[in-house]
Amino acid sequence: MEDWVYKKEAELKELEETLKKREDIIRQNELKLKQKFFVRFIGVAAGLSVIGFFALAAFTATTETGKHSLTTQAENTEAILPPTNSSEPYTPRESAVYSTYGDIDETNPKFDVGNYCLEKEKKGGITFEECLAVAASKIMSRQ
Repeated sequence: MEDWVYKKEAELKELEETLKKREDIIRQNELKLKQKFFVRFIGVAAGLSVIGFFALAAFTATTETGKHSLTTQAENTEAILPPTNSSEPYTPRESAVYSTYGDIDETNPKFDVGNYCLEKEKKGGITFEECLAVAASKIMSRQ
């Protein structure tokens, strides 16, 4: 009977040693996995930072060159560009926009922008939406 107990104790010690070895292996694998996740996290963060930097640089470069400066689309085909610094006369469309900006009385609370823009559209040279945009910019510039 004692031999059997000694055998079982020896087997138990072997199993405990095996268990300790396996626990060490598991800890090492967990550490490696944590390191991999950390490296991947840093890589993703760095990649997104680089992408964001290039996007910001590209946006800044295009706005500095004037590519996105005050350009609006009229009827999905014709673009109205801001006036150039040259001495060329204004086009009829530009003249209509600038005269609209000058005509709007933003200080009068009873000024009817809707009717004014409808009348300007009937006269031609500017659409109702463009007139409203000019009126909004005039009113916002006052504030």
